[in-house]
Amino acid sequence: MVQITFWSLPSLAAIWLALIAHRDIRQQEDVPGATALQFLCASVILWSAGQLLGTLTTDLDLKILASKLQYPGIALLPVCWFVFAISYARQWPSVGGVALAALTAIPAITIALAWTNEWHHLLWTDIQLRQTAGFAGLAIEYGPWFRVQTTYAYTLIPAGTLLLVYELSSSPRHRRALVAVILAPLAVAVPNLLHLLGLNPANYFDPTPLGFAVGVMLLARGVLRSGLLKLSPALHRQVIGQLSDGVLVIDEEGRIVDANQAALALLEPGAAAIGQPLERCLPGIPVSDLLDASVGSLEVSIGWRTYHLRASRLQTAMAQATAIVFRDITERLKAEGELRQLKQAMEQLAYTDSLTGLPNRRAFMQRLEDECARVHRHQGELSLLLLDLDFFKNVNDTHGHDAGDRVLAHLARCIEASARSCDMAARLGGEEFALLLPGSSLEGACRVAERLCETVAGQQVPCGEGAVCSVTTSVGVATVSAHATDGRDLLKRADLALYRAKNSGRNRVCV
Repeated sequence: MVQITFWSLPSLAAIWLALIAHRDIRQQEDVPGATALQFLCASVILWSAGQLLGTLTTDLDLKILASKLQYPGIALLPVCWFVFAISYARQWPSVGGVALAALTAIPAITIALAWTNEWHHLLWTDIQLRQTAGFAGLAIEYGPWFRVQTTYAYTLIPAGTLLLVYELSSSPRHRRALVAVILAPLAVAVPNLLHLLGLNPANYFDPTPLGFAVGVMLLARGVLRSGLLKLSPALHRQVIGQLSDGVLVIDEEGRIVDANQAALALLEPGAAAIGQPLERCLPGIPVSDLLDASVGSLEVSIGWRTYHLRASRLQTAMAQATAIVFRDITERLKAEGELRQLKQAMEQLAYTDSLTGLPNRRAFMQRLEDECARVHRHQGELSLLLLDLDFFKNVNDTHGHDAGDRVLAHLARCIEASARSCDMAARLGGEEFALLLPGSSLEGACRVAERLCETVAGQQVPCGEGAVCSVTTSVGVATVSAHATDGRDLLKRADLALYRAKNSGRNRVCV
């Protein structure tokens, strides 16, 4: 006979919930764990359909048949749950055939025993039809193998749940999924335990399939809808969590929704920063500039370290988000500073005379060409003094090369003392020096040259061991104007003037 009863509604609800979850899962069936969840939904549907059939009949044989139809779903549900857990947490596309065969061995035996129970009574020892408040249900006494199946189920489900909890608790970003994973097995375990312990108020109706349906929905909404199957916690921990660079994600409202340990160490107040506005956790940092599409990156100081912050827009299925990467560039900046100092020191060596400290010929020729170009552009004046020590070889032969070096250094100081801040003194080589006088006329340059000759000739230079020596210098002067030629021509004319000063008796200035 057929009975219309209220107790058919929970089975219908379980089928409906499982179908909705199955539809959601199919949209992401290419990711690890999705296939196991689909089989989990199918097992719930099979169990609930058999249960629905049992609620619609009052015939004992049909009820027993309906119970047998439920057992493929009952036996395989724990396996599907466990396979989902290990596939999702470990990012396995599929579980190996040998492992799957081992996991389904006990369920296969359970299904076979359910269909042959009349021969051995290992699953049910006694089945009777009972009437309660107008509802015809089954009173079942379970056999020894039922306890084996129940123990097996209560081993796989907690094991899979603990694995998921371990993986999801590795990052604050999985809080929603973590709550779903904890509530899902509770939705199954509570009604099932009440039924097995005889505390079920429905007496002969097992609410466990509805509990599984609710559990599957929790997983689908808490895990699938959050998009976490595509980025598992294991992958998040292994890739993002172990990066030395700080990485955090903020939502459209500027709140921090995820951060690895390196980023949390930089934020205030650490792990509690999840869910807080980014500007509150990075005081003094121009976050609005960072998020500006025209900027996208900036350098900031946090504590004693310097970081390069770069923001990248993320497009997800749920909403827009922004990922910010913190890269510690303190050591790089330090190395770059040291490299700049080294480069400056090398340039200094390349353009400086090591004995006198004056610019060398290379530096002088660059400045000479620049000044000549300036004169041509602005119609200015430029003069050049070319100096050479008289009879310098006698100093070296009489007092030694050390004394000669002292004399050269002394002349360099005399030239520097006569130069203005805009002038340039240089040693061109040997005992030859130059003094470049921007903006000076020929008359002004000659006056400087005369004073230099007098200064050098009037001084005694220590030559070591109490000895002193006197030296003189000859100077050639040349000048350019707006119509003059280039720097090399100016240097050539100054050299000719110096040659004339040498041939005219030395210790004099010639033009």
